[in-house]
Amino acid sequence: MDENDDLLGLDTMVGEHGTQLSGGQKQRISERIVQDALVNVMVNQTTVVVAHRLTTIRNADIIAVVYQGKIVEQGTHGELIKDPDGAYT
Repeated sequence: MDENDDLLGLDTMVGEHGTQLSGGQKQRISERIVQDALVNVMVNQTTVVVAHRLTTIRNADIIAVVYQGKIVEQGTHGELIKDPDGAYT
């Protein structure tokens, strides 16, 4: 490792099969791959995504917040975060 390693960005070596990445880093990369694939699949069709992570649903056209089996809120991310006491927030 030399002083220029921090300048390589995406070309930085992370070991064979990502052995220098933590489990959390590997998971975030895997999630991003799945999220990008979902975005491509969802074009011009209705898609239902069940997620616990905000990044997975943030750009959805409509978000439905389900609590105890019932929809308690729905709207866009921007609409839902306006209510500081809302279930989404």
